Amino acid sequence: MVILSKAHSKKVQGASKFINEVDESIRVVNRVEQICNEIKKNSIITYQETTATNKKDNLNNIIKFHNINSKDLNISLHFNSADFNGKGYTNESVGIETLYCSENGKKVAEKYQEKLVKVSGLKNRGAKKFTNLGFLNKTTGTSILIELCFVNSKKDVEIYQNKFEDICIALAELITGEKYIKKSNVEKGIYQVVTQSFSIKENAVKYQKELKKKGIQSFLQYKEV
Repeated sequence: MVILSKAHSKKVQGASKFINEVDESIRVVNRVEQICNEIKKNSIITYQETTATNKKDNLNNIIKFHNINSKDLNISLHFNSADFNGKGYTNESVGIETLYCSENGKKVAEKYQEKLVKVSGLKNRGAKKFTNLGFLNKTTGTSILIELCFVNSKKDVEIYQNKFEDICIALAELITGEKYIKKSNVEKGIYQVVTQSFSIKENAVKYQKELKKKGIQSFLQYKEV
């Protein structure tokens, strides 16, 4: 079981420029949860902090939820931002990175980073060790924090939006450990409506003719009983 939490909250906003970190984190996590449950029911727990009004309480509430419900892996889904020499944005690709603190976290971070880069085409910033992030060093068990792309990179945002579904599928497959096979909305086969059955053929033929006069198509089938 994996616990996947959304970045910050509606009351405690994160980064924002071409896209909003909180809104996109919610969007990704909700879609990942949906796909995970299609693959394997009860394979994921998701969380969005809603009560805190400051960064400290917001982070503490997220950590607390993860520790109370701690299972196999803790993941926090974020979007990045940078100053870019005071400009506030860039047109160039900056990329994705996955952060960890422990040795177990490193192995998981590298695995997630590799697959997400492969399916998205985002620039690979690598798996990086951070020891001063509360989520990573205060959660129980193995934890990673994904910085999916930069909200103030035009190229990153373009790639992310184009590859949104592929990214979500990749995350769901990593979380469940199983391949996602998309279900078709079109069911194969036909449905038949049977209105009458007769033991005498002549009566059946007569009824079929009556249906034909009314513009109702039918077919005659004999079955031994």
